[in-house]
Amino acid sequence: MPPLWVLIFQKGAGKIRIGFILLTDCVTVVMAQELGLYKKYGVDVEVTKEASWPNVRDKLLNGELTAAHTLFSLPLSVYTGIGGPKGKVIPIVMVLSFNGQGIMLANKFKGKVGVGDIKNVKQAVQEIIAKEGECTFAMTFPGGTHDIWLRYWLGACGINPNKDVRVIPNPPPQMVANMKVGRMDGFCVGEPWNAVVVREGVGFTHLATQDKMCGSATPKRSWLLTTSFLRRTEKR
Repeated sequence: MPPLWVLIFQKGAGKIRIGFILLTDCVTVVMAQELGLYKKYGVDVEVTKEASWPNVRDKLLNGELTAAHTLFSLPLSVYTGIGGPKGKVIPIVMVLSFNGQGIMLANKFKGKVGVGDIKNVKQAVQEIIAKEGECTFAMTFPGGTHDIWLRYWLGACGINPNKDVRVIPNPPPQMVANMKVGRMDGFCVGEPWNAVVVREGVGFTHLATQDKMCGSATPKRSWLLTTSFLRRTEKR
């Protein structure tokens, strides 16, 4: 039996444009193209690399993309008006992956905060603010999965994410470079960028989403469709 996505796309007919961001779990979208699976099942697909989650959101809303590999909570954020026009629906077709996200801290935290140690984070942040004037953390999309976990973690550390520190959006592929130049002191993102931070000696893993604090199976990435495409498939 063909995979679920094949049945959906075959019903939709025509050219299917699928967007993705450079993350480990985009493999399902990319490798289906590289291995010829779309062609095998008679689906006309164009796979496109996108620059950021807001870019993916906009293209799903205006119809430039038919589907996309994206943050699990992106459509929820858009619908509630946090990360897009309130009331706009972007249907979730399936969950692509779980876990694989981490909270990374810059090297300035070493010796002050250990792996999984949240009790000393507030003091370390206060020391950075006293010395540098502010402490900045990054996530990938307002109201997105990483934003939720970052704010949850800050709150657990006794830090108000809306008052005590700066929380800024940043595209996943740019996280490492921006931490390297000091634009941020920590961030929450998905692989492979956590591993790249460690490999390049820019920072270290403080927590991963599969750790006990976060739960054992947190939804990470999902496959979204445009509402117009889904409605077309329902009529077939």
